[in-house]
Amino acid sequence: MEPIVGGSKEAVQVGHVIRTARRARGWSQSRLIDRLRRQAAEEEYRHVLPSDESFKAMVSRWENGHKVPDINYRGLLCRVLAVEPSDLGLGGS
Repeated sequence: MEPIVGGSKEAVQVGHVIRTARRARGWSQSRLIDRLRRQAAEEEYRHVLPSDESFKAMVSRWENGHKVPDINYRGLLCRVLAVEPSDLGLGGS
């Protein structure tokens, strides 16, 4: 599935859920990134995660509705934020 770009309705919805779930935990974007890195390490995640700077830009794009997390990050996000893929507006991914 290709990422949704350009502020589509789906991207805005996903971004809102990510931002709301993060803020409900009192986390900054940096803390979310730290939690994603820890979760990936616990799971022996097979994909290389980006630098902190790039990761922060990605999270910002997700939260601002400019892009939807690709399939490589969806599961991590759901586990870290304790939400279902359907809660993110991502169907069953």
